[in-house]
Amino acid sequence: MRRLPTDGKAICLSSPCNTRLDESQKLIELDFTEEFAEKFKDKTKTLIQAEFDNVMRLLNFNQVGPDIVKNWYIDGRAAFHKIYDPAAPKNGLTELRQVDVAKLKRIIEIKKDTDPKTGVSLVTGKNEFYVYTEQKQTGQYADQKAGIKIAADTIAYVSSGLTDRNTNLSISYLHKAIRPLNQLRMMEDSDVIYRLTRAPSRRVFYIDTSGMARTKAEQYVKDVMARYKNKQVYDVTTGTVKDSNKHQSILEDFFLPRNSSGKGTEITTLEGAGGLGSLENTEYFQQKLWQALNIPLSRLQQGQGTFNIGRSNEITRDEIKFAKFIAKLRLRFNMLFVDLLKTQLLLKGITTPEDWDFIKDSLVFRYGKDNFFSELKESDMLRERLQNVQQADAYVGKYFSRRYIMRELLKMTDEECDRMDEQIEDEAPEDAGIAPEDASSSSSQDETFPQQ
Repeated sequence: MRRLPTDGKAICLSSPCNTRLDESQKLIELDFTEEFAEKFKDKTKTLIQAEFDNVMRLLNFNQVGPDIVKNWYIDGRAAFHKIYDPAAPKNGLTELRQVDVAKLKRIIEIKKDTDPKTGVSLVTGKNEFYVYTEQKQTGQYADQKAGIKIAADTIAYVSSGLTDRNTNLSISYLHKAIRPLNQLRMMEDSDVIYRLTRAPSRRVFYIDTSGMARTKAEQYVKDVMARYKNKQVYDVTTGTVKDSNKHQSILEDFFLPRNSSGKGTEITTLEGAGGLGSLENTEYFQQKLWQALNIPLSRLQQGQGTFNIGRSNEITRDEIKFAKFIAKLRLRFNMLFVDLLKTQLLLKGITTPEDWDFIKDSLVFRYGKDNFFSELKESDMLRERLQNVQQADAYVGKYFSRRYIMRELLKMTDEECDRMDEQIEDEAPEDAGIAPEDASSSSSQDETFPQQ
């Protein structure tokens, strides 16, 4: 099996990063639907779970997972080279190497044939592979001769799902934020220049040059400028005040010659620009940038630094839209785990390609919580669920089963349901404080000898 070059130019490895507050919690865990439990045995479920843990270990996802997801979100693509021993494929994947997606190009060759009867060109198949080159692929087509041809099934590739119509390349979700970001940057720069040029108040010297020749009048104005010009300048880099003749034009005074015409030499003040506290234009482009990033505008407003759990009727539409956007990103990124898990299971012979078509639709990836505020939200959700269970308790055994209540209302998995049933069965005699066979005798004694 051909491997990619392993030098620094070919492989882009993420640096270790861990943003979890709870170190004992996994970033992502694998779960299964109820349909999977009905069709396959618990042994198959245990094997798939173990192989998923092996894939996470090869990715080192619990440590560098945030970096992998961040790079995928920025680049719009992520690729891993799947390496295994051809002499012992039963051992499964031995290494996963992240590939620089800028040097990798996906090629799809369409095979066509002409119908001899009608002369119409028909598509008979396609050949898919990847081409890796040392130079970045910026055009629509990759140079297949200068690169390394890699089979499609040896590359785990996941894209953002967005494609540039002009270059036919995958783009990230940050692509649409480039324009508002540049507009915001230009607005901030122009606003800073305007404030520096118009904010200071400057002096205006009207110098009487009546009765003087032009040359003498100019020399007289220069003498007055040299006499009253401020030589002290504030250095913004060092924070000190120093003497210098190199003054900024925005801080210089104005020296204007004029004939007397009833007025002699006069010194006035040119006021600075007013209304500099308004940032409406900058805030407008800032809101456009946040909208392009799909971030709720309520998080941009001042005074929104505190965390508020809120009830269901208090959640804003932007927060719901943002939550759906995050769920969409997770579903798209799950394609990477599905591809790697498929290769691992097929190599080890745990499943067949026919069974995999059903298994991949039965997988559920549960992402870990990255902060403790989610616990407060879960407490509020649990309170609502318990209220629903209390209302549906009268219909258990008539319209609903206990299993249905545990799965649909309490949102428990099959493992959690089995574990709860075992714990309830084990704890029932302990809670009563007496043996089950003694319960009947105790109740009969209470009926014969009532308490005084």
